[in-house]
Amino acid sequence: MQEITLHDLEFIEILSEKHLLESIKSLGLKIREEYYDKYPLVLVILNGAFVFAAELIKYFDFPLELDFVRYRSYKGLHSSGEIQKSLPFPGQIEGRHVLLLEDIVDTGLTLSVLTKDLLDQHPESLKTACLLYKPEALIYPIEPDFYSFQVENKFLVGFGLDYKGLGRNLRNLYQLKPGKKP
Repeated sequence: MQEITLHDLEFIEILSEKHLLESIKSLGLKIREEYYDKYPLVLVILNGAFVFAAELIKYFDFPLELDFVRYRSYKGLHSSGEIQKSLPFPGQIEGRHVLLLEDIVDTGLTLSVLTKDLLDQHPESLKTACLLYKPEALIYPIEPDFYSFQVENKFLVGFGLDYKGLGRNLRNLYQLKPGKKP
């Protein structure tokens, strides 16, 4: 298993790029069946979900609109408990089928706030898909409609996820090395 150091912390590989891509393909084909005739608006939550989204939409061989929103709550290793919105919604949401793509659902705060904001815009439907789901970490009662992996409540980096700005570009997924504290 590969180990890396980002800033002051050590991480150990838990999922290879090959394994991640195989699961994303399977998820993409499943989601494709639901949306192939709906011309959805696919909203990607920046910054973390961009790698997942880029791989996932390769399997959407139907017309769609793709746009981005930026909602975030993390500072360092922990959620701040507050949402920062720095990139607002694109145009028309009302009456649209919306698929929201997130990198990881852990406390559920970001997805909870964003889902409420989107529902206030009256979409025809709203579903969520994420790469990683941490049910043990949930504080807000929200569950993604689609996800690739259910993971333990450990801090993760790679494949779009970062630690203080580093690690998003890593092809594999890593978790904080056991016994290491920031």
